[in-house]
Amino acid sequence: MNDSELSRRRRFLARVMAKRDQERREEIDSLGNRPDFRDEFGYFLDLYEKTRSPENFEARFNRPVVATFCLLAPLELFYALDIQPLKLYGGSPALGQLAGPDVPATMCPAMKSLLLELEAVPSLKSIPWVIPTTCFWVRKFFDQAKFLGRASGSVHYLETPKVKTSALAQNNWLLQIYALADHLKTISKVSLTRNRLLAAIKVFQRARRGIFELLELKKVGKVPLSWFLAITGSFFLDRTENWILAVEKAKNVFAKGRGDIKGAAFPGIFLSGSPIHFPNFKLVHLLEEVGLTVLVDDLCSGERVIPRHLAIGDPSLAGILKALAETYFLGCQCPIFAGSERRLNSIYQAYRSVNLKGVIFHVLKGCHCFDQDSCLLVNRLGKAGFKLLRLETDYSPADAPNLLTRLEAFRSLISSPMAPAFSPEVGSTDQPPRIGQRL
Repeated sequence: MNDSELSRRRRFLARVMAKRDQERREEIDSLGNRPDFRDEFGYFLDLYEKTRSPENFEARFNRPVVATFCLLAPLELFYALDIQPLKLYGGSPALGQLAGPDVPATMCPAMKSLLLELEAVPSLKSIPWVIPTTCFWVRKFFDQAKFLGRASGSVHYLETPKVKTSALAQNNWLLQIYALADHLKTISKVSLTRNRLLAAIKVFQRARRGIFELLELKKVGKVPLSWFLAITGSFFLDRTENWILAVEKAKNVFAKGRGDIKGAAFPGIFLSGSPIHFPNFKLVHLLEEVGLTVLVDDLCSGERVIPRHLAIGDPSLAGILKALAETYFLGCQCPIFAGSERRLNSIYQAYRSVNLKGVIFHVLKGCHCFDQDSCLLVNRLGKAGFKLLRLETDYSPADAPNLLTRLEAFRSLISSPMAPAFSPEVGSTDQPPRIGQRL
């Protein structure tokens, strides 16, 4: 670019980032002005106020920062090696819509949004990256960013097998975890010891316990989806210990249900599909507007933000690493893997234990793996008599009226006294792999 073009590009980026900041500000104000807002929730909103840049993270945490995608890289490894993971995601509608002609038109809006953020926040370009090879957009993201001059740091690919039931795949995944540990050690210059890993696991067990207790309250309608996703989305924005304390305080508020904290506004639903990232809470607000209460979800930005269980049979360093590998691999319900039985069983079991009336599948346009998986699940669950709705959308607010109309019609459908019929095919007796089982 010549000086004139560079100047125009800088002015363009400034305008785009101003829009992004406005979106973030509006969503923070929206949550802060809710009648169920409590002072205990302010901590999470404050985290979204902070600029998501490596230099800010390094200054606050006094440790190296490594960018990562997805939830397949065991967080305990980062923590044990004194590294702060910076989970990258794009939740800004403005950034996604203004990504430009150099970006594929069919690209996932979350990845589009993130690509422009990399250009607007230069320090994101040069930090180390850990990228699990999950969906196509994630696998090719670093290449795309590098081609556009928006990434110059090192990248470590965490190669993800696509068939979880294969013994060969499980063993290969374990080797990938060892390779990740070696890679992180070169960044932090810290040795991975059994005691350091056990200390990290202890911290994250508290985080698991905090999320589980929130889930139990969410199942009975005491934790609105807006607050739940705001809490889980902030998981990577502070030291885990601080976040845990804030979750425990918020949990106590939800448990008491005092004041304007709303109880369950049935009918309750199961929300599945593509992740919902702050500040793009469009669907969340529409669900609440029509009176649909999400009691259970399987979003990787929601209930699956961290695997729920970790079982350690062998307390040696090798045994702990194997248990971590199994937990993050076997416990993952991402549609990148062959087979949908685990997600089907998750929905079926939720119906048996929670007062659910329907299932909503949220699919981001361009999110091909969730798009294909939702069609398979809709077909199988529909034949079994489940009441369900598939919604395909993007970050634009333009389709909100249409989505609202469809949600209102779905609410009328599931409000009838007829309970969903079930099929043995869906409620298969075949149990999913036990988290932490020996391979």
